[in-house]
Amino acid sequence: VGWKLAAVPQPACLRPALRGSFLQPGLGDEWTIQQWQKEFFYMRKAGIDQMVIQWTADSKSKTTIYPSSLPGYTQNTNHDVVERALRTADAYGAQVYLGLQTNDDWWKRYANDPAWLKKQATVANTLADDLWNRYQGHKSLAGWYLVFEVDNWNENTQTEWERLIDFFQTTAKHLHQLTPGKPV
Repeated sequence: VGWKLAAVPQPACLRPALRGSFLQPGLGDEWTIQQWQKEFFYMRKAGIDQMVIQWTADSKSKTTIYPSSLPGYTQNTNHDVVERALRTADAYGAQVYLGLQTNDDWWKRYANDPAWLKKQATVANTLADDLWNRYQGHKSLAGWYLVFEVDNWNENTQTEWERLIDFFQTTAKHLHQLTPGKPV
């Protein structure tokens, strides 16, 4: 028995649904300027015009991926990853969203430690101020990404949810006041 496949009409797609890509800072730190340019060139060819830098600081190790003015923080990358991303995105007409801080303690503390969570909101706001002061001149700086992921398996009480709401509202309110119109 022979099979004959009929051509199935495909719906017209003006643009792929995928518009963005995440970048872990260590990878971007290894790239040359030419590799950054290739990345944005191929992103554009694929219809991707947004990059999210997953995090710009680690509040546990007190490190950043750019030359920060935050007291007690040191840069742990060889290059200013934020500047390289923004400068290249400017040239290619792309958008960059800056992730704020990561901290491995999130996976242990979640919303069970309100003092720690409140401190992380303060760190996020201070970090955003530092990033905005340094990079606000880049037209590609499109918005912000909050790194801490909500885990509804481990965070399942009303109290934990209220703490998370407070954390995200405190940070988002500050970001919206700092950069009106930019998404979080």
